[in-house]
Amino acid sequence: MAQRKKIKPLTLKLILSSLFTFFLSNAFPLDDMGGTKLSKQIRFLENTFQQATRKGFLISSKTVRGERNYTAIYSGLTVGGLALHLTSKNRSVSFTSGLIAIQSTFGSWDMIFNRFYPTMDLALFRELPEGHKKLKLGEAILENAYKREVSIRSWNRRITGLLVNTLGGIAVWLGDERPMGGVVHFLLGTLIFESQRASVPTFASKRRAVYKSVFYNELVSEKNFWDNVSLMPIKDGIALNLSF
Repeated sequence: MAQRKKIKPLTLKLILSSLFTFFLSNAFPLDDMGGTKLSKQIRFLENTFQQATRKGFLISSKTVRGERNYTAIYSGLTVGGLALHLTSKNRSVSFTSGLIAIQSTFGSWDMIFNRFYPTMDLALFRELPEGHKKLKLGEAILENAYKREVSIRSWNRRITGLLVNTLGGIAVWLGDERPMGGVVHFLLGTLIFESQRASVPTFASKRRAVYKSVFYNELVSEKNFWDNVSLMPIKDGIALNLSF
C-alpha cells in the first residue's frame, strides 16, 4: 500500500489562512469595514453641503447670499467703471472709473473662481458611491471651505486690502491731482472690503469643529490674533511675545 503524505502543520495553516481571507474579503469588502462610522461621516458631510449651498429667494444659506451679493457688487463696479472710463469725456471721471474697474476686477475674479463650495467638486462627491474615496473628497471640500472662510477674515487679507485701496487713493491723489478724491476713493474701497470681511460666513468653520469633535475626538477652537500675544517677565522688565 502506498503511504499517505502527511501535510505539514505550517502548510495546513497557510491553506486555511488563505481560504479564510478569501471568504472574508468577499463577505466584507474593504469599504464596508467600519461602515457604520463611515456612513455617519458621509451623512454628516452631505447634510453640511446641503445646508451650505441651499438656494432660494428667501431661504438661501448665508454662504450663497454672501457669494451672490459680493459677486454682483464687484462685477457691477467692474462693468460700470469700464463703461464710464470708455464713454466719459470728463478726465477725472474717466480716470477714477478706470481705476475702480481695475480694482473691482480682482474682487470679481476672487468671488467667481475661489468659491466656498466648488460646483464640480460637489457634483463629483454626490456621484461617488459610498466609501472611503467619497469620505476623503467630502472632508477635503469641508476643509477647503473652512480655509476660505479663515483666509478672508485673516489679517494678511486685511493688510492686502488696505494696501490696494491705499495705492488706489494715492493714484487719484497724485495722478489726477485730486487730494479729496483720493481720500474718498480710499474710504469707499475700504468700506466695501471691510463689509465683505465682516459678513463672511462661518458655517464651514463651525461644522468642521463639530465634525472633528464627534468623529475624531479633536477639540477645535478658533484663535484670535490676541490669543498669540503674551507677556513674559524678564530681567528689569517685561517682554512682548508673539507666536504664529
